[in-house]
Amino acid sequence: MNIVEWVWGLYGSVRILEAADERLDGDFVEEEMKCLMVVGCMDPLEIRDLPTKPILMISECIHHHHLL
Repeated sequence: MNIVEWVWGLYGSVRILEAADERLDGDFVEEEMKCLMVVGCMDPLEIRDLPTKPILMISECIHHHHLL
């Protein structure tokens, strides 16, 4: 199992924050970490083919949490 499969598995079981680097010692905003992990696991080719609504949701999450 590669890291992307591991993170997606945690995401699917609503435990994605378990994939956060333990060296952060929980010092992060949970919603920001969730956004980063989901976006980080997406294949650029899959993102290109997504319908508009999910892309807008990802964009809103990034903008709302000032991730860029």
